[in-house]
Amino acid sequence: MVDLERDSEPITQWNPLSTENLRRSVDYCLEHLRGTKKIDLFQTGRVDPNIPIEDAMRSLIALQKEGKFDYIGISECSEATLRRANAIAETAMIEIEISPIAYEEETKKGALHSVNKYECINYSSRV
Repeated sequence: MVDLERDSEPITQWNPLSTENLRRSVDYCLEHLRGTKKIDLFQTGRVDPNIPIEDAMRSLIALQKEGKFDYIGISECSEATLRRANAIAETAMIEIEISPIAYEEETKKGALHSVNKYECINYSSRV
């Protein structure tokens, strides 16, 4: 399984969830896979406060329909944002941070698990 969370190319403007940057990111990843593998899951990085999650989801659906990847994931979002995203399209996976320096109330309550019926992947930043 190839799970990608945006590419490592620098983004010129801080709006990673814009339609243009999502497309550029997916195309960049596909270019570097050189046709040897496909992207099974593409997930957003952190939610961009300047781009409504509904717009980002519509952009991801368009890329998904083009066959660029199979599933959509979201990283580091609130329960409310996940509900708004899932109203547009179902997410296959969410990624949440669990660490001593960032342990949100929603994470403690398991609220995100109740919204997303699929997978929840946890990660811990370096301390």
